[in-house]
Amino acid sequence: MEKLVLMKKKLAYFFSLLLCLFFAGFAAQVQALPQNKLLALHVALDAQGQLWRVVQSNGLIEVDVSADLGKTFSAPMLINPTAQKTDTSNATRPVLAIGPEGNIYVAWTEVLKTAQTAHIWLTRSIDGGKTFERPTMLYQDEAKVLGGLAALNVSQSAITVLWLKKRDGILDKGAERISQSAAIYYAVSTNQGLTFEAEQKLADSHCVDCRIALTNKMDGTVVMMWLDQIEGDKHDYKMTELPKIVGQLPIIKRATFGRWRLGGCAQNSAALAIGGQDKNWWGYHMAWFEGGKGDFGKDIALFYARVDGEAWVSSPAKKVGNFHKQQTNVALLSLDDAVWLIWTETEATGARIVGLHSADGGRSWSDSKVLAVSNGAAGFPQLLTHHQHVYLVWNTEKENLQVISLQ
Repeated sequence: MEKLVLMKKKLAYFFSLLLCLFFAGFAAQVQALPQNKLLALHVALDAQGQLWRVVQSNGLIEVDVSADLGKTFSAPMLINPTAQKTDTSNATRPVLAIGPEGNIYVAWTEVLKTAQTAHIWLTRSIDGGKTFERPTMLYQDEAKVLGGLAALNVSQSAITVLWLKKRDGILDKGAERISQSAAIYYAVSTNQGLTFEAEQKLADSHCVDCRIALTNKMDGTVVMMWLDQIEGDKHDYKMTELPKIVGQLPIIKRATFGRWRLGGCAQNSAALAIGGQDKNWWGYHMAWFEGGKGDFGKDIALFYARVDGEAWVSSPAKKVGNFHKQQTNVALLSLDDAVWLIWTETEATGARIVGLHSADGGRSWSDSKVLAVSNGAAGFPQLLTHHQHVYLVWNTEKENLQVISLQ
């Protein structure tokens, strides 16, 4: 009987993987391009308003810069000395961040020959992007990594790199079934990336296909939100503030209580933004996808709420958008009481970015509005700010890189 139960659970996991591959294939029709098309990229604005971009081209990581908000770019600078097999999907593309001192940091995933193994690499420029240092491999063992690089965060106090790791053969706690989750690991540097502290494990049961949402408090503290496997196929979101003291365990809070019965992929699952600034700080804005307790995909929707940063209590969730349009890629940005919430909607001919705006800290919202349209494949949208001005940045196959002012 026990063997029969285990076999049924393994078959259920197998079919969930098939479902995941089906949705991934559907998304690929809209978003995937050959690697040399450079669709999966990441950008950041520096203190002078220059737009820095990192892309992957046939295994080479390249960085260039634009002084006119993406209309023209400099000649690309090569980051890795030799071509690598890199993971360049939208979810795990190379990422770039700029520190308050002007240092530029680039991180990416190198895919190894052994299945589900990878190296996480990082390099920096301390001369304003004129040169980049020799890349450093961040994690310290050869454990199998599922999903690779998860996020890069740079604040005035630290550089934090997060990645996912999973060994073969792990079973869920108290259950005879193959785990569909991965552990979240992170490494922190407090000397501008010169060295990193030993890696630390944050959680054991992160959803393997879900993005980690990040923001920072005013003092640079990293705040995270991720989809966590609560029990069996039930999932909810959790949040934490990473401690600044090395070795101190983070206090993890449960952020949602929907008990989502996740039977497939939930990519691009959440977004975070700071709520209020300086003395007016009150907590966080959060947006997330949730499917309820029914069949996978039946009741899935995008939600928004405010989270009290002291009591860790959220406001009633507001359902936004229309998931029948295949909503993905949610993003948030806040400036004082102004908040922007955007997401991607899939159409037969391509995709579009839809967004809402709040002028009172997320208490009330404008009607949704189409902000950008693509007639082909498209990457993840990003929200950037410079001198209190907000920009939507979106890379598309037909229209190329779009930089759209939202004010």
